[in-house]
Amino acid sequence: MRSLFAALALTAALSTAALADGAAPAGGQQFTAAGSAWDHAFVYGNIGFIDGSFSETACDPGFGCISASASSGDFGIQVGGVYNFVQVAPHASIGAFGDVSLAFGTVNLYPINVGAEFNYSGLPVDLLGGIGLAIIPTSGNTSVGADIFVMGIYPLPQVSKNFGIDAKFQIEPASNGLTLFGFTVGGVLAF
Repeated sequence: MRSLFAALALTAALSTAALADGAAPAGGQQFTAAGSAWDHAFVYGNIGFIDGSFSETACDPGFGCISASASSGDFGIQVGGVYNFVQVAPHASIGAFGDVSLAFGTVNLYPINVGAEFNYSGLPVDLLGGIGLAIIPTSGNTSVGADIFVMGIYPLPQVSKNFGIDAKFQIEPASNGLTLFGFTVGGVLAF
């Protein structure tokens, strides 16, 4: 987990230093604050609902199969970052993301996610989508699976040219019969 935080901090520091020196971001274009500040790099902090669903099926040739499932809807917090490497079109870029969540409830969940993302900023609300690896330690065991998310960012230049609010929905199908669903909202700061 320390290496993930170190990678996010290094990404933010490098992108901030490059922009402070007046260098163009990864795609060679200077971005404006209205809707496309999120094309380069940003960090976010969210709160919301994270639901962990557990299911188990046991089969016996003489008796048949028995299925059991349980769900643990929890309050959660999430922090993460995005760094876009390639500007593929004037309003579209591709990059990497990473985030860490903490969900507190009957079963504590600590998902760690890294992967690739696509960012489209040609609308009043910037849209992101991504897929990656999910490592989900719980208070009982650790599961590994996929992280699939969609995120919308609404810029608030009235507050700051690099600030916005976001909403994020994600699903994480994982091993050991665990599936996470998350809906979080929060703030975004672009670099």
